[in-house]
Amino acid sequence: MKVSTGRLRSVAAGLFFVLGIVSPVAAAAQETAAPFAGFESPYYVFQFGPGENWIEGRAPFEQDLAGHFAYMGQLASEGVLVHGGPLDRGDGSHAMGVIRADNLAHAHEIMAQDPALQADVYRLLALDRWIALAGSGDGIDASEVVGPGSP
Repeated sequence: MKVSTGRLRSVAAGLFFVLGIVSPVAAAAQETAAPFAGFESPYYVFQFGPGENWIEGRAPFEQDLAGHFAYMGQLASEGVLVHGGPLDRGDGSHAMGVIRADNLAHAHEIMAQDPALQADVYRLLALDRWIALAGSGDGIDASEVVGPGSP
């Protein structure tokens, strides 16, 4: 069976992500995936879900998240965290946000320092480069995204 290099890279990137391993090759493979390979964007979207140490039935502010809130506050003051907060799913166990990073490997480094991930209160469900094509305000500026045919 013949497997394309692109498919192999995608599988490797997925495996590294599942295992929590950040490989420059895996990160680059995901970073340059078509159809947005020609775009440059400083934005990365993350989503958190409950980890092994999330206590069912407790609100987010009753969880062991003091270090997480402090870290997110630090990232916000540094201009790294653009937006972040819980998703309205009833129990508050899921959250998402937008950060600025140099590349996917850098975004993973930023996320890996979150005390809630380190303590497995939250787990990282997704971390993807975001191509913000429209809109501006509250720290997100679509003019920072440059791609083929951009003015």
